[in-house]
Amino acid sequence: MEDLISVIVPVYNVEKYLDKCVESIVNQSYKNLEIILIEDGSKDFSGKKCDDWKEKDKRIKVIHTENGGVSRARNIGLKEAKGEYIGFVDSDDYCKQEMYETMLEVFKQNKEVELCYCDVFRDEEIVSQGVSGMLTKEEKIDLIYPFKSSLWNVLFKREKLKNMKFDEHIFYGEDLLFLIQYLLDMKGSIFHVNIPLYIHRNNSDSITNQKSLEKMNKNYSNFVLASQKAINELERHGIYDKKYYARYIDLVYHSYQKCKNFDGKDEIFSELGKYRDSFNAKQKIYYLLLKINKNSLYYARKILKR
Repeated sequence: MEDLISVIVPVYNVEKYLDKCVESIVNQSYKNLEIILIEDGSKDFSGKKCDDWKEKDKRIKVIHTENGGVSRARNIGLKEAKGEYIGFVDSDDYCKQEMYETMLEVFKQNKEVELCYCDVFRDEEIVSQGVSGMLTKEEKIDLIYPFKSSLWNVLFKREKLKNMKFDEHIFYGEDLLFLIQYLLDMKGSIFHVNIPLYIHRNNSDSITNQKSLEKMNKNYSNFVLASQKAINELERHGIYDKKYYARYIDLVYHSYQKCKNFDGKDEIFSELGKYRDSFNAKQKIYYLLLKINKNSLYYARKILKR
């Protein structure tokens, strides 16, 4: 019997996009699918649309829950999933017909592969992450940190996810943290398919595009928290490469430029102190200037730039 793939789709207030998303999964060329729609307390007609799709296709399971965020919804999906392989799709995006068949074939041909990912078509252009083939763990961490990859274009082995779950305090950047944790614990290989098989829609209603200052402050603060937790995971595994912290500083800089709210200056100054022994003369000057004015993220960015 063919391997079962479980596709987990968190659903929240996406009534105008949901049909296109689910249709693209239902019509996959690979048919042995379990499609799990986690309807996360939507305020529109998304819940009804989920139920309508369940009536159309027996492979679809619908779980209605009170609104708890994308990480909680995915955790519910992971508990429910029965497939040998796990994929995640965002409910305002859609997939090319051959996506799961193409990635599953990689696993069949390469027994050591524990994660396969494809390229993405986003904002009317292809987002490619190198040539097809095997990647080392270090190469993949370099690609995804920070936020150069997501969960939607990835196929996982379920057995490797059995001890994992999403941090339910993180709702923006949860994919980065989950991927870092998975990569650090995996023993096998990673394969990249350089074909854009996933279409990421720029949804103006999504959490990443919310415009009010209050929401932006909350979103970007959570964004930075996810990245800090990813740094902690790297360090927990003995990885203290300052290039990752340099990227974190860069992320903080751009995030707080957008939301105009900077609460983490003492923590950043403390973390930068870990690298003082490797500072050159120019970096030492910027570190001194940052010590005088901890509000200047500009100086923090300069310190770890190579």
